[in-house]
Amino acid sequence: YQPPALTGRVAFGRMNAADGPDPAAPEVFPMSETPAPKTATLKLRGKTYTVPAGLRIREAMQRLGLTPESYLPVRDGELVPDDERLKAGDVIRLVAVISGG
Repeated sequence: YQPPALTGRVAFGRMNAADGPDPAAPEVFPMSETPAPKTATLKLRGKTYTVPAGLRIREAMQRLGLTPESYLPVRDGELVPDDERLKAGDVIRLVAVISGG
């Protein structure tokens, strides 16, 4: 027995020209692409944190035990409001707010 080549179609069983598919043969399914990530990444001081997409940036920081008022979220060099929802694949860098007198 040699399994059919995967060509993007679903094949059920082994094909035999004489009598059709063999119901005892295993089903063969095409390989699919890896699903898109459903997570976003927050980076802080050289550490990387993975969080679920769909959270607001503020919520993601709170889940990580961070005080949102202490960090500025930055995406591609641009400040991002902390009430914006994270999209799958987002990479947000958190920059510590420094204050003094």
